[in-house]
Amino acid sequence: MNPTTILEFSRNNCLGICALLVPASLIATSQTLILVFRNTSPRYRYFSVGLASFFAILQILHVASWFVIGIVTPVSFILLSLSSFCLFLNLWTASNPLSYRFLLNVGFGQLQRFTPKKA
Repeated sequence: MNPTTILEFSRNNCLGICALLVPASLIATSQTLILVFRNTSPRYRYFSVGLASFFAILQILHVASWFVIGIVTPVSFILLSLSSFCLFLNLWTASNPLSYRFLLNVGFGQLQRFTPKKA
Protein backbone atom coordinates (compact mmCIF):
# COMPACT_ATOMS: atom_id res chain seq x y z
CA MET A 1 0.00 0.00 0.00
CA ASN A 2 1.23 3.45 -0.88
CA PRO A 3 2.14 5.66 2.14
CA THR A 4 0.60 8.65 0.37
CA THR A 5 -2.77 6.88 0.35
CA ILE A 6 -2.55 6.24 4.10
CA LEU A 7 -1.61 9.87 4.79
CA GLU A 8 -4.46 11.12 2.61
CA PHE A 9 -6.93 8.83 4.40
CA SER A 10 -5.68 10.12 7.76
CA ARG A 11 -6.12 13.75 6.77
CA ASN A 12 -9.48 13.27 5.00
CA ASN A 13 -10.99 11.47 8.00
CA CYS A 14 -9.42 13.61 10.71
CA LEU A 15 -12.58 14.28 12.69
CA GLY A 16 -13.56 10.63 12.86
CA ILE A 17 -10.05 9.46 13.70
CA CYS A 18 -9.64 12.01 16.48
CA ALA A 19 -13.16 11.31 17.78
CA LEU A 20 -12.19 7.66 18.14
CA LEU A 21 -8.54 7.79 19.20
CA VAL A 22 -8.61 10.55 21.83
CA PRO A 23 -11.27 8.97 24.10
CA ALA A 24 -9.95 5.46 23.43
CA SER A 25 -6.44 6.48 24.45
CA LEU A 26 -7.64 8.26 27.59
CA ILE A 27 -9.94 5.43 28.66
CA ALA A 28 -7.35 2.72 27.99
CA THR A 29 -4.64 4.67 29.84
CA SER A 30 -6.99 5.23 32.78
CA GLN A 31 -7.74 1.52 32.82
CA THR A 32 -4.01 0.75 32.91
CA LEU A 33 -3.48 3.12 35.83
CA ILE A 34 -6.40 1.58 37.73
CA LEU A 35 -5.09 -1.93 37.13
CA VAL A 36 -1.65 -0.96 38.42
CA PHE A 37 -3.14 0.77 41.47
CA ARG A 38 -5.26 -2.28 42.29
CA ASN A 39 -2.20 -4.54 41.81
CA THR A 40 -3.93 -6.91 39.41
CA SER A 41 -2.31 -9.68 37.42
CA PRO A 42 0.53 -8.60 35.10
CA ARG A 43 -1.27 -10.36 32.27
CA TYR A 44 -4.17 -7.87 32.40
CA ARG A 45 -1.87 -4.90 32.95
CA TYR A 46 0.29 -5.72 29.94
CA PHE A 47 -2.75 -6.21 27.72
CA SER A 48 -4.09 -2.83 28.83
CA VAL A 49 -0.67 -1.20 28.31
CA GLY A 50 -0.46 -2.67 24.81
CA LEU A 51 -3.91 -1.49 23.85
CA ALA A 52 -3.44 2.01 25.27
CA SER A 53 0.00 2.33 23.69
CA PHE A 54 -1.44 1.26 20.35
CA PHE A 55 -4.05 4.02 20.48
CA ALA A 56 -1.45 6.61 21.54
CA ILE A 57 0.96 5.64 18.77
CA LEU A 58 -1.82 5.80 16.18
CA GLN A 59 -2.69 9.30 17.41
CA ILE A 60 0.97 10.37 17.17
CA LEU A 61 1.16 9.03 13.61
CA HIS A 62 -2.07 10.82 12.72
CA VAL A 63 -0.68 14.14 13.96
CA ALA A 64 2.57 13.42 12.12
CA SER A 65 0.57 13.11 8.89
CA TRP A 66 -0.43 16.77 9.33
CA PHE A 67 3.13 17.83 10.11
CA VAL A 68 4.34 16.15 6.90
CA ILE A 69 2.33 18.56 4.74
CA GLY A 70 3.21 21.57 6.88
CA ILE A 71 -0.02 22.09 8.81
CA VAL A 72 1.06 23.14 12.29
CA THR A 73 -1.70 24.34 14.61
CA PRO A 74 -2.16 24.54 18.38
CA VAL A 75 -4.60 21.61 18.15
CA SER A 76 -1.83 19.50 16.62
CA PHE A 77 0.46 20.22 19.55
CA ILE A 78 -2.32 19.56 22.07
CA LEU A 79 -3.09 16.18 20.51
CA LEU A 80 0.60 15.34 20.24
CA SER A 81 1.18 16.26 23.89
CA LEU A 82 -1.84 14.28 25.05
CA SER A 83 -0.92 11.14 23.15
CA SER A 84 2.75 11.41 24.15
CA PHE A 85 1.78 11.74 27.80
CA CYS A 86 -0.52 8.71 27.56
CA LEU A 87 2.27 6.72 25.91
CA PHE A 88 4.74 7.83 28.60
CA LEU A 89 2.37 6.78 31.41
CA ASN A 90 1.77 3.40 29.84
CA LEU A 91 5.44 2.69 29.29
CA TRP A 92 6.23 3.84 32.83
CA THR A 93 3.61 1.60 34.42
CA ALA A 94 4.73 -1.33 32.25
CA SER A 95 8.41 -0.94 33.09
CA ASN A 96 8.16 -0.02 36.77
CA PRO A 97 4.68 -0.39 38.30
CA LEU A 98 5.98 -0.23 41.87
CA SER A 99 7.20 3.36 41.51
CA TYR A 100 3.79 4.39 40.19
CA ARG A 101 2.01 2.60 43.04
CA PHE A 102 4.36 4.27 45.53
CA LEU A 103 3.58 7.69 44.07
CA LEU A 104 -0.15 7.03 44.36
CA ASN A 105 0.15 5.68 47.89
CA VAL A 106 2.08 8.76 48.99
CA GLY A 107 -0.54 11.02 47.40
CA PHE A 108 -3.47 9.20 48.95
CA GLY A 109 -1.62 9.00 52.26
CA GLN A 110 -1.33 12.78 52.28
CA LEU A 111 -5.05 13.12 51.59
CA GLN A 112 -5.97 10.69 54.35
CA ARG A 113 -3.81 12.51 56.86
CA PHE A 114 -5.74 15.75 56.43
CA THR A 115 -9.26 14.33 56.41
CA PRO A 116 -11.20 14.66 59.66
CA LYS A 117 -11.70 11.46 61.64
CA LYS A 118 -15.19 10.20 62.18
CA ALA A 119 -16.45 9.77 65.72
